[in-house]
Amino acid sequence: MMTEGNQGRRFYDCGRFQHFERCNFFRWVDGENCQSCEVVMPRIKCKLQECEDEITKIHLREAELLNEMNKIKELNTKLENTQREAEASQKQKIAKKNYYYQWICRMCIFLIGILCAMVLSGLLEK
Repeated sequence: MMTEGNQGRRFYDCGRFQHFERCNFFRWVDGENCQSCEVVMPRIKCKLQECEDEITKIHLREAELLNEMNKIKELNTKLENTQREAEASQKQKIAKKNYYYQWICRMCIFLIGILCAMVLSGLLEK
């Protein structure tokens, strides 16, 4: 076990050590920390904190990028919808023009038919 009070030193204790009934069994797993360990441990803890801070920054940046990616996906969806609407509008305009052309052609054929009938029946002769 390690606790905050022993600064990283591991120890063995009785299973009832943290309860009211306890025997006094206690042993350090390793010897006392050497002087260089007391110098190195704060540096390691500082480096660990720097790494944790960097990880936090990376997670924040990742969240920002995911947010931006979602915005881009939303804009792409809007663009695709606008393109579909424009294509549908264009098709509708073409269909409307075709309808008018067909109507004009039918009217011309109808008028030509009337003129032919009049010529054949002699109504246009002088």
